[in-house]
Amino acid sequence: MSKIIAQSAPPSEAGIIGETLPAPPSPAGFKSEKEQINAAALRGAEQVLNAVKNPAIQSPFLDEKQILELVPVCRRTWWGWKSKGIIPYIKIGRKCLYDLESVRRALLRMQRGG
Repeated sequence: MSKIIAQSAPPSEAGIIGETLPAPPSPAGFKSEKEQINAAALRGAEQVLNAVKNPAIQSPFLDEKQILELVPVCRRTWWGWKSKGIIPYIKIGRKCLYDLESVRRALLRMQRGG
């Protein structure tokens, strides 16, 4: 790994002049966007499964705010999955409700590899 030596940066940014700083990570160290989405879907499926087993939850249906607390994706990603038909939902008036077990199965269908 190469190292960068701070020479003229202010002390607040680089510490002591001449201090050795680690090089920034290479692009190969980052996951692709597809791998990140798949990993998030898998984590979400595990969290939903744990919520299904949680006796504190009385209703099997959750609204969008509750489901987004369980699934680690942003609201925009969730909306995209819902509009593409990936995530099943029940629409009552203006409110969308989600069945935990159906959401878990939908997220597991997105799982790739392994």
